[in-house]
Amino acid sequence: MMALGERIGMKLEGQIRAVRYWQGEFYDSVKYGILRSEMEQM
Repeated sequence: MMALGERIGMKLEGQIRAVRYWQGEFYDSVKYGILRSEMEQM
């Protein structure tokens, strides 16, 4: 998902480390986004 988002022009806007806990392990949460003005330039 991260590679696809970057390929279509989305930018990593934030990362929260070790916030999700699942089956005994912690995972990071990442947020991607794109501005409408950035989409128009494509």
